[in-house]
Amino acid sequence: MRRTPALLATAAVLAVLPASPAAAAPPEEFDVSIDYPAGVVCAFPLSLDASGKTKVIDRGDSTIVTGPRNVFTLTNDATGASTTQRLGGIFKDRSLGGGLTATVSTGRNLVLTSNAGAVLLVGRYEFTLDADGALVGRYEGKGQLVDLCARLS
Repeated sequence: MRRTPALLATAAVLAVLPASPAAAAPPEEFDVSIDYPAGVVCAFPLSLDASGKTKVIDRGDSTIVTGPRNVFTLTNDATGASTTQRLGGIFKDRSLGGGLTATVSTGRNLVLTSNAGAVLLVGRYEFTLDADGALVGRYEGKGQLVDLCARLS
């Protein structure tokens, strides 16, 4: 599947998966490719290719997203530079009202936002996104934060 969305909120892969009402449902496989024009995530055109399994659990006032053993490749389409990473983490999202979402990220997770770029979070981080998927404030937590736009520049 190849598409070009205007913006990505929390994680590219999650946009293509429905929420699972039953916690007992098995993880869903995915294989997705998304092209981002220059300026949407990074200053250059960026391609995301991701595959693996993920599970979305809707708990009413919060959502839990797990993604064990996922693989993604980000490519700078202007230069051909790329990075491939393995992910294995959890997002816990909670609505704060007013279009804001608080997220706790644990493990290895990829976050793409319109104003903070492509970031690999390794460890435990908390952050808030607005209704358009833009980072409000900054990532707070412990671990390693890797700016993938800078790495691919």
